Amino acid sequence: MNPPFPHKKTDTPPERFVERALEGLKQGGKLAMIVPRSLAVKREKQGWREGLLKKHTLDGVIKLPDQLFQPYASVYPAILLITKGVPHSATKSTFFARIENDGLRRKKNMRVPRVGEQTYADLECLP
Repeated sequence: MNPPFPHKKTDTPPERFVERALEGLKQGGKLAMIVPRSLAVKREKQGWREGLLKKHTLDGVIKLPDQLFQPYASVYPAILLITKGVPHSATKSTFFARIENDGLRRKKNMRVPRVGEQTYADLECLP
């Protein structure tokens, strides 16, 4: 799922899209959602993240290339992988990956092919 990213303070915050998507899943259902990376790291989102982990399991976080949506949007995206209805255990391992090369690079506000794509290799490591 790729909800719209907020551009103004009056836009719907991304955590509301995560919550709505989780409402539509069955217990034990899996969610993969592209979100602004700030949702996973900003201090002001910490309370929301703690509440999420009390109800659901964070299976993984995948950092995507910073220019992924260029030239259309300048955002820093990540993918959250969540299992609904299973509280996150302190002993549970969480998958983390950083994809720096998705097979494209920015050139004159366009994304053009480049060698060394690592997306599929990283995703094969998912549990």
